[in-house]
Amino acid sequence: MNLSWLRNAITSHIDIMYIEIFAIFVVGCAIARYLQNWQEGQSHGGAESDDASQSKTFKDFQKNYLLVYLLAVASDWLQGPYVYALYSEYGYSKSDIGVLFIAGFGSSALFGTFVASVADKYGRKSNAIVFSITYGLSCITKHFPNYWILMSGRILGGIATSILFSAFEAWLVSEHFSRGYAAMWLSETFAKAQFGNGIVAIASGQVAGVFASYFGKVAPFDLS
Repeated sequence: MNLSWLRNAITSHIDIMYIEIFAIFVVGCAIARYLQNWQEGQSHGGAESDDASQSKTFKDFQKNYLLVYLLAVASDWLQGPYVYALYSEYGYSKSDIGVLFIAGFGSSALFGTFVASVADKYGRKSNAIVFSITYGLSCITKHFPNYWILMSGRILGGIATSILFSAFEAWLVSEHFSRGYAAMWLSETFAKAQFGNGIVAIASGQVAGVFASYFGKVAPFDLS
């Protein structure tokens, strides 16, 4: 008996179900974001009556941070889905790829133990610049199928990941209070950063998929 029609019907139903669930979550997020904006407006209302200029400068400061932070996490999300696929395309076995992944995670775990102290000594801005350089070099190594070049890229990527999830937020906290902004406003920035991170993750996955389809699996790393 040919059951292909049933399989196709089930697949189509699952696809529709995913779209419906996604639409529900989108509406829920939109409502949550609206309520958050309303609450922020209430909290800033009192601040504006006392010091309107400080509230305005904080908004500018927050927008600048979110722009840079979300671009940084976008570079991470863009390449994530295609690391394994690229290594596999180069002809490496699962065990070889596993070693590459272990090297990356091990590098992140090792350097993550003291990357914060380095930021305290040389400055968090310098640390963010180091992130850009190491992540860029890590992506460049993906163009070479040589195993040890790819290994060096994984190590550089591990270092960059440690910086990404420590230096930017540390800089935000330090700069926020050094400028004399209200403590309650800091949680607002973190909330927007996390919300934006989710949106960026979804968008980056879609963009990376398009680039990989048209230009090959190394294209998301170039875009990153």
